[in-house]
This record gives sequence, C-alpha cells and structure tokens, in this order.
Amino acid sequence: NLRYGWWAYALGERATSRFKENSKIISIDGNLASGKGALAQKLADKLGMLYMPEPDTHYVDKMTKEKVPLDKAFNGNCSLEKFYLEPKASDGNSYRLQSWMYLMRLLQYTDAVEHLLST
Repeated sequence: NLRYGWWAYALGERATSRFKENSKIISIDGNLASGKGALAQKLADKLGMLYMPEPDTHYVDKMTKEKVPLDKAFNGNCSLEKFYLEPKASDGNSYRLQSWMYLMRLLQYTDAVEHLLST
C-alpha cells in the first residue's frame, strides 16, 4: 500500500498521522548578530513554545542548561573563536568545527522532531 516503500514508512509515514493543527516548528534565519536568538526566544515565550537555541559548539550545554561548557574533548575538540582567527589552520580545526556544527544541526533537528511528536 505504501507508495514510497519501507523507508518512507520507517522514517515518516507513522508520524504524519500524529501531526495536528498546532504541530508547528518555527525557524528564524538572518544575518550574523541580527537578533535572531532574541526574537526566537521572545516569540517562543509569547506563543508558549519550546525555544531551541542556535546549534553551535555549545548547543548541548544550552539544551541541558549546564553551567559549565563541556570539556573540549567532548565538544568536538574544535573552537569557533580559533576558526575566526585562523580559518586555514593546519591542525584540522576547520574540518572538526564544520563536522561538529553539522552534527549539532542534526541533533537540533532530531530534538525538534522528538518534541513535536511528543507534545
């Protein structure tokens, strides 16, 4: 019966029926330092929604509300500050940073979908 096969069923067909009129994810995009985070926080508070911070090197710390950031050995061993100062450093920071940021964006997406399906 499924038009797209087993993978479509495993990855989404069972979830679609759980979405309701109020199942929403709002994403805000814009330039650096333009106030996206502040706007998103205020919007989430006003609408009674979950605010998810921008996925960066400290995304996990922000989501768990830890007071002290994870040790570098556990946060991708990369530094955004170092990338800005020396983007072509030969120690692999650029690659680690890009990989970590991609992983944090993927984690944020899964957190958003999990929240959407559980509320």
